[in-house]
Amino acid sequence: MTLNFQSGLFKDISSMLKNADDYNVIIKVGKSQDIKEFRAHSNILRSHSQHFINIIPADINKKNTIFTIIKPNITPTIFEIILKYIYTGEFNFKNKSGTDSFKLLVACNNLLLEELVEYLQSFLIEQHSSWIRQNFVLVLNTIFKSPILKKLQDYCIDFICTNPLIIITSSDFLLLDKVTLFYLLKRDILRIKETNIWEFLIKWGIKQTPGLENKYNQDEWTDKDYKDLKNTLIDLIPLIKFNNINSNDFYDKIRPYEVIIPINLYDEILEYHLVIKPKLLELKDPIYIRNENDPIYKFKLIYIGKPNEILSNNNNNNNSSNEDSFAN
Repeated sequence: MTLNFQSGLFKDISSMLKNADDYNVIIKVGKSQDIKEFRAHSNILRSHSQHFINIIPADINKKNTIFTIIKPNITPTIFEIILKYIYTGEFNFKNKSGTDSFKLLVACNNLLLEELVEYLQSFLIEQHSSWIRQNFVLVLNTIFKSPILKKLQDYCIDFICTNPLIIITSSDFLLLDKVTLFYLLKRDILRIKETNIWEFLIKWGIKQTPGLENKYNQDEWTDKDYKDLKNTLIDLIPLIKFNNINSNDFYDKIRPYEVIIPINLYDEILEYHLVIKPKLLELKDPIYIRNENDPIYKFKLIYIGKPNEILSNNNNNNNSSNEDSFAN
């Protein structure tokens, strides 16, 4: 016969949260005027969170000391919900706004509470999709810094692929952080003309470069301005697919920013647009690989020359469309 005393056991553990007179951990959360201290037990914290395992010494009980943790980026209201979950298994966030739900997600992600992270991602997508879209830059700047937020990453990527122009038409996206923009460019998520991506990148770089934001006339830029912009974009420019930009756009939109593009890369771009390569050298399909007895091109002599004389071979004036001719 098996007896189940789980309810009583959880009740006892939850009472430890309210009457934590034997606590050995103090957690200070919040900042400015919104700060609160929570008392907790290292064994309970470590049993539920890899984050607490990482930061709380395993032998803290032997030292008979109080271990202090400071979490300024988590509000007291949010942490109280999380701490109650750790002690009781209850996680009630019904009727929470999109903002509070997202704060909960960020806090749970910070504390490596993977079960809650997984659930909160689904909750945000299903219940607060409009909030996500209204706060898209905030969401993007957060989720691509953590691999366990993949469900929300995939949702946002799908939205961008469906609405690619949202990136270049909204000034909000000039506030994307560098990590996020690098990810989007690296993954080739922006399904728009490469010229438009380049123009957006320049606008983003200007916005992110101190001293350039209000300099609308490029003719007034100094050498230092160009150097600062180059430093801002140095990791992002190589992600642009310059081969997908036509010669006219290259001349009008890329060339004016030559000095911010790495020299080797700019030389490659110039070569692509200026050098005409023989098409025969670029044929890589196996059908074009022949031996000397089975050439892909047939040549027919239509003129024969002697010193000071060219005689026309009238019998060969009509050439088939797949035959090339030459004069000797």
